[in-house]
Amino acid sequence: MSYQKGFVLFMLVSFLFMSGCSSGVGGSADMIGTLTKSLGISPTQAIGSVGAILGLAKEKLGGGDFAKIANVIPGSSGIMKQAAELLGNTGTIGNAAGLVPLFGKLGISGDTIPKVVPAVTDFVGMAGGDTVGNLLKAALK
Repeated sequence: MSYQKGFVLFMLVSFLFMSGCSSGVGGSADMIGTLTKSLGISPTQAIGSVGAILGLAKEKLGGGDFAKIANVIPGSSGIMKQAAELLGNTGTIGNAAGLVPLFGKLGISGDTIPKVVPAVTDFVGMAGGDTVGNLLKAALK
């Protein structure tokens, strides 16, 4: 009897531990860290580029759909605010091509610029699932 209780307790603790570990996948610190490592950009460049991408998504999507994306990235409103401070008044971005000069303004090199959007959409898709990832991809077309 005590063996079964111990096993059940072990399984419960293991489940809770694994659930807690996976919940950090969508964290903004994880996203920024992933971008800095995979793209070789600074944290400031990562914050600015994610904020610009979120800004374009907000322009293109209704509030409910944008909220699904923003909810995958804890601190997304803070990221957008920091990006606005870094980039100044961007006006309407319009489409994915409008992101290129913003990334350039952040000092992201020309060979890295085409890699930024796919890296962010992949991260959002992994953190929020295919539906949320596809919402972001559609907004950035």
